[in-house]
Amino acid sequence: MQQITFLCEQNGQIERELKTCWVDLFKREIHVISAWLARVHYGSPKKQKVALCLKAEGVDKGALAERASSDFRKLFKITESLDIIFLSPGRNRSCC
Repeated sequence: MQQITFLCEQNGQIERELKTCWVDLFKREIHVISAWLARVHYGSPKKQKVALCLKAEGVDKGALAERASSDFRKLFKITESLDIIFLSPGRNRSCC
């Protein structure tokens, strides 16, 4: 299992716009318990990434990730990327 370190909330003007889109999406998705947009690293603090961190149960994770990614692609350049991390109950600390 890969080590993930949650550093802080990713927040700025464009991120707030993205979060507004996601609030609407996740309100319709009753299986989403919580969601964060966070800055993370996977073992190397020099290589930080932005990740959508989700706690969700009983949901098609692939379909949910695709819907969230679609909103991301509408706002960001094609060269930008977003990791999506599904958190497991009882094994994760909260992000940020």
